[in-house]
Amino acid sequence: MKVWQKTTIITIVLFFLGVLGAGWVYRPVVDYYISEPTETVNFERGMLPLSLNVRNRGEVDVSLALILKVERANISTQTIKPWMDYNETELKIHVGLEKKMESYRSYEVYISPVNNPENFTVSYSIVNTSGFSISGIIGRLFLEPHGYYATHAIYNRTDTNTYEILT
Repeated sequence: MKVWQKTTIITIVLFFLGVLGAGWVYRPVVDYYISEPTETVNFERGMLPLSLNVRNRGEVDVSLALILKVERANISTQTIKPWMDYNETELKIHVGLEKKMESYRSYEVYISPVNNPENFTVSYSIVNTSGFSISGIIGRLFLEPHGYYATHAIYNRTDTNTYEILT
């Protein structure tokens, strides 16, 4: 192998190591959770209110879809915005989060079981929807998600309209 070939290979390797190192340092760090779940819910008094919370503590902006899914239940919101995809069992909220957020951004939703089932589930996740800009690529490659308790809950029926959380 000639000297110029070795130099080219070393330069390319160092370039990619630099990009990977910078991407790791400047990655989005996203914390998300559902508001403190209610231990026991009586649906005669109304729907179960939940708050979807999310923030980006990282060093680069990130675009996400917050996804709430339910089984054997329906989701309601007070208003549907253009940046929401909604049906009765799944809600996607498309958000852009700026870097170094100190406080959480919250979105209120309401859950009600369908046909008085034995149990129903609620789960919350995030999906990176960043574009193909430099920060978007870094976000796609190095996103560090932290789902805190609770991101998934199962409610089991204990009485006619009363449910208790299992997880």
